Amino acid sequence: MTSKVVQVKTHVTDPDFPSLSLGNLRMEYVKSFDSDRVLFKFLDAPKEYIELCKREGLNHEVICLDRDEVLWHEKDWAVPNKTAVLASYYAVKRNRH
Repeated sequence: MTSKVVQVKTHVTDPDFPSLSLGNLRMEYVKSFDSDRVLFKFLDAPKEYIELCKREGLNHEVICLDRDEVLWHEKDWAVPNKTAVLASYYAVKRNRH
C-alpha cells in the first residue's frame, strides 16, 4: 500500500495517556491487524507525548488506534471556517424574514 496520511478525530485520546488528546494530529498508515486496530506513524508527534513515552519506555514514533478513530479521506478533514459558518447562518436568517 502506498503511504496514506490520515487525521485523528477530535475526541480521540491516547490509549496509554488518557489525559493527552490526539485530536486533529496527522499520521501515516503503517499496518492493519486482524481486528479493527491499525498501526500509524506520527508525522509530527507532540513534544509532551514524546516526553511521556520516553519516561514510560514506549516507542513515540508509532501508535495503534481503532480504525474508526481516524478520518481516512482528506476531504473530511476540513473544519468549516468562521466565515463559512457565519455566511450559512446569515443565509438562514435572511430566509426567515
